[in-house]
Amino acid sequence: MNSLYKRQSTLSPTFPSGKALFIDFQIRERKILEGHLIQKMTYLCHEKSQQSLISLTMSIKYRSSLYFLITCWCVGQFAAAQSDSYREFDNVYLNSDASVINCFIQDKQGLIWMGSDKGLFSYNGYTIQRHIFPFTDSKNPSNTKINCGILLDSNHLCLGSDNGILIYNLVTDSYEKSPIEFPADVRSLILTGDWLWVGSLNGLYQYNIKTHQLNSISSGVPHHTIYSILRSKQNTLFVGTYNGLCYLSPGAKSFRKIELPVQTFKNSLLINSLLEDPVRNCIWVGAEGYLFKYTPLTKSVERIGEFTGNSIKSLALDQNQSLLLGTDNGLYVYNKEQHLLKHIVHDSRYSKSLTNNIIWSILVDREKNAWFGTDYGVSLFRHNKTYRYTPISQITGIGDGNQMQAIFRDSRHNFWYGGNNGLILLRLTLRPVFGIKWVMPATLFRTIASAAFTRIGIIISG
Repeated sequence: MNSLYKRQSTLSPTFPSGKALFIDFQIRERKILEGHLIQKMTYLCHEKSQQSLISLTMSIKYRSSLYFLITCWCVGQFAAAQSDSYREFDNVYLNSDASVINCFIQDKQGLIWMGSDKGLFSYNGYTIQRHIFPFTDSKNPSNTKINCGILLDSNHLCLGSDNGILIYNLVTDSYEKSPIEFPADVRSLILTGDWLWVGSLNGLYQYNIKTHQLNSISSGVPHHTIYSILRSKQNTLFVGTYNGLCYLSPGAKSFRKIELPVQTFKNSLLINSLLEDPVRNCIWVGAEGYLFKYTPLTKSVERIGEFTGNSIKSLALDQNQSLLLGTDNGLYVYNKEQHLLKHIVHDSRYSKSLTNNIIWSILVDREKNAWFGTDYGVSLFRHNKTYRYTPISQITGIGDGNQMQAIFRDSRHNFWYGGNNGLILLRLTLRPVFGIKWVMPATLFRTIASAAFTRIGIIISG
């Protein structure tokens, strides 16, 4: 019966108006009484002196497996409905000058701040505001590139830029003068107590935010070019460099390198991003050409083969504990436990698709919305429990559409949709979700209804 679930290459046949269609279902259902229940209900509709009839008979029996029997002049078309997550985005564009979004920060009030190739921007859900950095040698406003950022405290942002570290005061809405001269080309920041760890292209530094002491750290670090820093819940500091990954245990004086199982030998292995996964108790390591899973408890490293060859630029966990991977080849959604691997790319035909396939940064905010900073603006996927978007093509497997005119939800939480291009049954209670469609062109659906638990009746006019 597996062949029934495959998308058919031929078009589904149509049903003549005024004929009777009998569809028998045999469904696994633990909540009904044993025995064979067959009931029939028909609705008649007279419109324009023409009678149209559809009679659907549901046959339900307790079985160990699920299968459908369709007895009529044709076989309907089955399609596995794909998940609707990350298919529709609200896209935000800064302006014609700024396009690349390198980082996101959410402040205590929930406002989203964005570091771009042309400076700092904020977004309140409706409008974009630009925040110009005024302190330059030329006394002119600067749009310095911002690569990373953190919330230093409730009133300040700490931003890593090509010109060093910038401090932005959220209360006065202005930049503050830096107390010392920081290294240039800052790529990563993390705050641990009073110490700010600074990763730059020129080395790893430790800065005390109270005493303004700046220390250079190099012992055990495999390369002076730093791209990513992570502090785990065990207070272990992980540092991703131009040539591999290392860690500093609590109380240790020197970093130790973690050997990563690359597929082919290269002179360097750039570590773009690091993410702690508290559910799987691991550290995800995004590299140029690889995704690794490091388990601190066993000190074991696993290479995830599905992503070999991809440049993993950013990582995050969504509300379903699925791993979001931003690459230069679009967005990937990965959940091994749920057997999920989804690839989302830009589609120029659809205005609500991903804005660009190069994803530099990802933020899952406190409301579980997912923000994707791309090479051409921001794509926002809203985590909304009230509305659920499902394209018809994802249910039926074809793109001919259907103008809906009647909707009904039966006692088993199945949805029936009647439109100008046929009848659709969507079975959300099955895993995976399945959809079936009967094509009936030029048919006007008037009513979809049911009686008791086993009967579905449909009034149409042909």
